[in-house]
Amino acid sequence: MRKGGDEMAAAKRIWRYNIEGALIDVPQTYDQRCRVYLDAFPDLIEKPVYTPAGERVLLTIEDACPHADLQPDGMEDCGSCNYYRQTPGTLLGVCGHPALRRVLPEKSANKKSIGK
Repeated sequence: MRKGGDEMAAAKRIWRYNIEGALIDVPQTYDQRCRVYLDAFPDLIEKPVYTPAGERVLLTIEDACPHADLQPDGMEDCGSCNYYRQTPGTLLGVCGHPALRRVLPEKSANKKSIGK
């Protein structure tokens, strides 16, 4: 039996995206008018997500930051920045600018004991 609009609206779908090693679960909402599921991306400005390499995951449509190196005929968003690497098939990507990197903790093997 095929699900009707109300039943489909109640159904929950979640896509898991692998963005350069960062796993992001994105819930989808059903648009009854278009009859398709749409990604409901999390707020990556308020709650940043980073790749294992410490680079920040952002939406392509976020406003460009002060560090942006924008393409001449592009928009003023992350997708038009030369530091931004778009992930195919989604509106997510990674910013490669050093100012937005998370500082990764040093590995304990590289630390020397002080006083011993």
